[in-house]
Amino acid sequence: MNKYEHKVIQELFIPASIDAVWNFLMNEEKMKDWLNADKFLIDMTDGGKIEFPLSFGEEKYIILGEFSILLLKKKYTFVWRERDIFGEEWFNCTTVNFDLEKKENGTLLKFLHDGFKYLPSDVQEQIYERYVNFWKNGGLLEKLSSLIVIDQ
Repeated sequence: MNKYEHKVIQELFIPASIDAVWNFLMNEEKMKDWLNADKFLIDMTDGGKIEFPLSFGEEKYIILGEFSILLLKKKYTFVWRERDIFGEEWFNCTTVNFDLEKKENGTLLKFLHDGFKYLPSDVQEQIYERYVNFWKNGGLLEKLSSLIVIDQ
């Protein structure tokens, strides 16, 4: 794969209203459950912050984010940056985007994690693969859908 094509893209139909999906994504307690995090901070304002711990096996990180787009019940995009246990952070960031589209009997969630091409070339592939496994292969978005449906 060409390094400039590194994107994690996934679409998922959720049999829940767009209000239910949006409210879940904007709720700290529900997001903690979804991501198996002991804390989750989300400031639902333009430029607001997102912060939560994330583990990949023995490797532990703090994910630091900032909203760059926040369109009520339609879309949110935030900058995604890792900080490791030593306090080292990515110099360049990736972006995570959730687009919501109202459909009959539910909501279409379009997910995109992009920007891996801006990471240092020596770690780019490793980090990209880590997030493919995290988002796609780990069934994380399917888990999100299940939690939203149960929560209704």
